Amino acid sequence: MVLWPFKPLRDYPETLAWLTDVLRAKSAEQRIAVRLAPRYTFAYQFLMSASQFSRAQSMARFLGSQSFYLPLWSDVAVFGAINSGVSVVPMDTRYADYRVGGQMVFWQSDTEYELCTIDAITDSSITLSDPTTQSFSAAMVAPIVATQFAQTFEATRRGGRYIPTQVAFVSTDAVDLSADGGYTEYRGAQVMTDRVRLLGNISERFERENIKIDNDTGLIDQVALYGYSVKGSVMNWQPWTRPDLWALRQWLHYCRGRQRGFWLPSWNNDLQIAAPIASADTAITVQAVGYPEFETVRDIMVESIAGVKTYLRISGGAAGAGNTEVLTLSGAAGIDLSVGQVRRISYLTYMRNNADRIEIQHYAPGKATVSVPVIEAPAP
Repeated sequence: MVLWPFKPLRDYPETLAWLTDVLRAKSAEQRIAVRLAPRYTFAYQFLMSASQFSRAQSMARFLGSQSFYLPLWSDVAVFGAINSGVSVVPMDTRYADYRVGGQMVFWQSDTEYELCTIDAITDSSITLSDPTTQSFSAAMVAPIVATQFAQTFEATRRGGRYIPTQVAFVSTDAVDLSADGGYTEYRGAQVMTDRVRLLGNISERFERENIKIDNDTGLIDQVALYGYSVKGSVMNWQPWTRPDLWALRQWLHYCRGRQRGFWLPSWNNDLQIAAPIASADTAITVQAVGYPEFETVRDIMVESIAGVKTYLRISGGAAGAGNTEVLTLSGAAGIDLSVGQVRRISYLTYMRNNADRIEIQHYAPGKATVSVPVIEAPAP
């Protein structure tokens, strides 16, 4: 296969698309991953010289129904000089989609590049199946995927030295890059606690799905569709380094679109502690919030001033002395904290992504923004 060698403009969207069957029941749901790895879509824009445009349109006419290679420009890295005859390439491979048996490119321009097959990979080097045959003074390196046109190659001819063009590519040449991110696991699912990546605002909505029965002349009756309420939210990430973007990509692969769920703290001080917590306690005393009236079983995160997070399950609540409530735990607290040592107690909600298509808006290598809608799901 040939390579589409033209470098796009820096800002572009990349879409990761999974496919999930979500089967909802009264108080549970089953989520089946139809695709274990996503499809990639890249919407690129170019400013091409007359020569570049001539070659690009010829390639587009020839490759219209064929597969060809495309560099993963999100993973590109500056390499520098390299000579011909090199078999082992010293470079950091940890934050890019290099694969044994796959392809990589040494790229200096859209007319100066070389495709190489990867034989072995370590964190600090790539061994090539065959030595390089060309020399470059200022090369960049990137992994390569097989791709096809998702949208036709288009140009805007309006005079001037450069011609604006655009085209979208789709690739099924993806592998599962899943990594759990090292998050703490609680009751069979991870807790999304990395607020460093959650740099944007979080908008929330709360809903109990129901059917309304209304004949427009009398009372309105409502029947709940499911045995649980639904919390909707949007999580926003703004990674600004290549390791952060790679870690986020791996975690998105881990979630597989809508398939895997996770615990999301509210990061609100939902319950204010009113008495010290001892390790053997099976209940905690908090300022009254109406828990016995409106809540039943809830999971919480207790965060200390020192930053230590403990996850507990509340099985019920009752009125306490004064303006307090006593919340029963499903087991011993396992922590010793005075009132002044508790930073916050936040509700935990079991969530999943509410979209199989997730867009990464790239601004530069390693810099991007990602917004993912999430929705409450029945807890495990």
